[in-house]
Amino acid sequence: MKIQKCVIIFFICFNILKSEDRAKKNLIPDPDKRLVKSYGDGNVTKVDKKRQLNFPSSNQIDLLRSLLDASPERLRLMKKTIERVESMTPDQKRNVKMRLKKLRDAPPHIRFKELGNLRLRHEKLNKYWKSLNREKRKSEMENFQNLSLPERESYFRDVIGNH
Repeated sequence: MKIQKCVIIFFICFNILKSEDRAKKNLIPDPDKRLVKSYGDGNVTKVDKKRQLNFPSSNQIDLLRSLLDASPERLRLMKKTIERVESMTPDQKRNVKMRLKKLRDAPPHIRFKELGNLRLRHEKLNKYWKSLNREKRKSEMENFQNLSLPERESYFRDVIGNH
């Protein structure tokens, strides 16, 4: 009796998996059967067999949803961060990745301490920049953005030492 139930359950699970595979195959037609109209001359050509349709993944959809919910200020900050990452050299990217990995792999109490230090440094820099007039603040912030990591450290030490 137990064996019969196991066999029945096995076949039910097998058929469910098989039907899911069939459903997935039906969502994206075979590349040989997909036709694409070219622009202008109206010719119809077949799509390359290796090319797949790029449906957005759930991560991409979640990212888009969070971007749509973000404030304009947060979007500007993200844009600046993306531009800064794009302008980095491969060595700079590698160094930042290593530092982030060290931070992620650190024990919670060390991670908390490091994040607290970064927050404190950020607050002190903002306080210093707010004490400057508008033109000076803008030029200082632009100069800071263009500094390398060691130069930023010395800039920060100078700001803390003078104020």
